[in-house]
Amino acid sequence: VTGGYQKTDWRNIYPNQEGTPVGMRLGPTIANPSGLWPLSALPDSPGFLRAAECNADAFQAGVAGGCIEGVDQTRAVAYGGFQDDLEYWSLEAKVHSQFDGPVNFLVGANYSYDKVSGEFLFFSNIADALTLDGLGGPRLYPAFGVLEKSGNESENYAVFGELYWQPTDAVTFTLGLRYNNDEKRPNEALAGFASLDVSFLTSGPDPAWVRGGLLPLAFGGTPDAVARARALSDLYGATNGIEAALALDPFNPFALVDALQIVPPIPRPGEQRALEGRPSKLKYEDWSGRFVVDWAISPTTMVYAKYNRGFKPGTVGNLADRDLDSETIDSFEIGVKTRLFSDSLSLNAAAFAYKYHDMQIGTGGALITQTEGLNVDVDGHGIELEAVWQPAQLPNLSVNLAYGWLDVELGKYTEIDFLDRTQGNPEFIELNSFDSFAQPY
Repeated sequence: VTGGYQKTDWRNIYPNQEGTPVGMRLGPTIANPSGLWPLSALPDSPGFLRAAECNADAFQAGVAGGCIEGVDQTRAVAYGGFQDDLEYWSLEAKVHSQFDGPVNFLVGANYSYDKVSGEFLFFSNIADALTLDGLGGPRLYPAFGVLEKSGNESENYAVFGELYWQPTDAVTFTLGLRYNNDEKRPNEALAGFASLDVSFLTSGPDPAWVRGGLLPLAFGGTPDAVARARALSDLYGATNGIEAALALDPFNPFALVDALQIVPPIPRPGEQRALEGRPSKLKYEDWSGRFVVDWAISPTTMVYAKYNRGFKPGTVGNLADRDLDSETIDSFEIGVKTRLFSDSLSLNAAAFAYKYHDMQIGTGGALITQTEGLNVDVDGHGIELEAVWQPAQLPNLSVNLAYGWLDVELGKYTEIDFLDRTQGNPEFIELNSFDSFAQPY
């Protein structure tokens, strides 16, 4: 029986310029004649968006609530990084027989659980200016980027066993079987630049932060935009109140703002998945196993044949990225291992074929969304040859030879060609992505 428990707290906040988080000088504007541009306070632990102080839902996050960092407010400052609290524990039990007879076995089971809470962060006082000033456009809240993970959980258990039968000293059969059950419970949100100031409705001195995605429901828009806004308001039970406020005669802007603010100013964890109709709990289960025959046809030569069925659980896509289905593989292999010329030459040769069902393939991704992926069927076959010659007359000499040949065919799938994104279509416009962070720096 083996087991373990691990709790890890990660925090890595890095400045925008090698150890000196100070950029260009900033000056005054009409809306901010002081010329001081504060930076939203950096969090010191996961969950800061929901903390009692500087609470995002109470419109108090960052510079909007006076929660600021003690840095030079006359210079451009930017920070990025991440912080995570990880909890993991596992338990496995196995029983392996050692009988003198031709039959032995192994049986076992394992269980594991992990939970991650934390954030991926980006803070800048230039972005914070969008909260304080708007820079010619509507004021935005909160003006920082946070990918929030509020207790992403994974739970796995498996039972497995193998039977070994050796009818003669030269022949061994192995039969193995495993059942795997994985459950993943994602709980994420992208919080940042989600709300805008509609104090022009109330003509008040204080900002009135309202989720930007709701405005088509209040002021009209394309059918798709109105449908998305209604879905968002339905999710938080705000639709009836918004419609009632819009029906008031005479129009009462304060009633409308109050109704719109039923929807929290930043997305709650799990909101994106709920709006897209994606499950909050994903379960992956399947059987895997193997069958192997080993035959020692002489003291120096063994041939073998084996079949394996493998299973890899599906993965959860971040935010708008797709969830991936489970991946399975069926593989076949035959081979020989031999020693020749008084054991001076070792020779291994094998031929194999495999078929992946819904193989998980990454296709790149952005800073926040990380890696998108695809499920693709893959067929492959090939041969491998390995030889090592160590002549007895030259004990310090070793000659190695390795050769492999592989033929792989991928099933049909669709992805973006990063070298030719527009594919010659004049309807498309290519913009440079901030993905360039991935280049060496």
